[in-house]
Amino acid sequence: FCLLRSSQLTNAFGRIVDCRLSIVDLRTVFSIDNHQSSINNHQSMGGFLRKLTRLCKLFWSWVLSINIRVKIMGIALVILLLGLCVSLLVKTASTRMLEEELRQRGISIGRDVASRSADLILTNNLFALYQLTRDALENNEDVRYVFILNSKGEILAHTFGQNFPSSLISVNSVTDSERFHLELLESEEGLIYDVAVPIFERRAGTARVGMSEVH
Repeated sequence: FCLLRSSQLTNAFGRIVDCRLSIVDLRTVFSIDNHQSSINNHQSMGGFLRKLTRLCKLFWSWVLSINIRVKIMGIALVILLLGLCVSLLVKTASTRMLEEELRQRGISIGRDVASRSADLILTNNLFALYQLTRDALENNEDVRYVFILNSKGEILAHTFGQNFPSSLISVNSVTDSERFHLELLESEEGLIYDVAVPIFERRAGTARVGMSEVH
């Protein structure tokens, strides 16, 4: 029995030793593979850097070989292009600022006309309404027209003289809940910002003002 146990222990110890040797062999193989992979990565990176350095040298040698006159012309062309880009950006920003200022002026003038015309509509003072529209037109160079509608959409006063364009009434309208409504219209003078402002929550009517970009 003792001999049998001793033999079993010897076999088990031998198996453990074989397993440890196998693990050591696997670690050695993995270590060799990782080391080889690291060497390959370093070699590929080194090759890329050498190619990049060679390209940089070729580029600078090409730049240095260019005639001085060509270099000056190239620098002048770059400066010209940068100047054009800056000018375009400044012009675009200025145009947007002017358009926004024109819209805000139209809204302000429309609200002023609407607030001042409320009592005149209730008292049916048509002459005062006409004078109000003329004052708004003459005192603001950006204003192209002013007219006032009653709650039924009928013309009470306007600045068009004898020929009022009736089609203009329907191109812009404002609801009871809106403080104003703006529409962009095309005309012979160019683009016109048409502002509609309710008078007394539209129960008294609507004030309309046309603002033009053309001075």
